[in-house]
Amino acid sequence: MGTDPASPWPWSALGLKETSDRNAIQAAYAARKALLNAQAMRISAFAELTEAREKALFLAAEMRREAKREGALRLYRRRWDL
Repeated sequence: MGTDPASPWPWSALGLKETSDRNAIQAAYAARKALLNAQAMRISAFAELTEAREKALFLAAEMRREAKREGALRLYRRRWDL
């Protein structure tokens, strides 16, 4: 399974650029899992891939929360001309 050395884990394990898109993360996980299945999957490789997916989903949720906070802050500043 190839990884992108320019992209940090877990994104590299999933073959993704950093994203907050849950569907993209799930699709990348499914594609990588299918590759593992085709290569007589090792339990450790599957565990690493699953861990990468879970970490990526957590980071994606954090990105969405941060974007929401930033949006609320911008709205507050605009409202009060700060």
